[in-house]
Amino acid sequence: MHIIYLHGFLSGSQALKATQLKNFLVGREGFTFWAPDFPDTPAEAETALNEFFTELKAQADKQGERLGVFGSSMGGFFATLFARRFDFKAVLINPCVHPQDYFKALTGEQYNPYNDHHFELKPQMLDDLKRMDSEIALEPWRYAVFLQQGDEVLDYKRAQSFYQGAQIEVQKGGCHAFDNFPGIIERALAFLAA
Repeated sequence: MHIIYLHGFLSGSQALKATQLKNFLVGREGFTFWAPDFPDTPAEAETALNEFFTELKAQADKQGERLGVFGSSMGGFFATLFARRFDFKAVLINPCVHPQDYFKALTGEQYNPYNDHHFELKPQMLDDLKRMDSEIALEPWRYAVFLQQGDEVLDYKRAQSFYQGAQIEVQKGGCHAFDNFPGIIERALAFLAA
């Protein structure tokens, strides 16, 4: 199985959870790990990820293998968007729901320390997010959602409501980065493999 980690906004492939997941899979047969870097600007991220999944899905189909995706925060939004398009199940970690609502407050200059990239988040980019959001046709069976009530960035209740019918686990405390991520990896992989 191809296991893909999608990072959040202003993050990258070297993020802590990506590294923890990669290390967890070392020495375990049957898994190939991917952590693509993609732009923070919405339309460019969509294009880059669409290309990534198109190529990987073709490769996996040839090999008779499946894709399984972990998506954190904004990566959770993209995992939700692409799950149906490329027919995979996804594990969502404190996922961003309706990101255009959050991004309103973020317009202006931004900096991603993972790739040393300065860029401007423009108001028209909210339209890109709205368009992507409107494309989502939720199939709850595709998702396992892990939320922590202590998330200081996103309201966990929005995700809990949005993903109703999916496999949802809400943990007390925690934070947006998701405390003790390694503690859920085994269960998450079992969900993806089922």
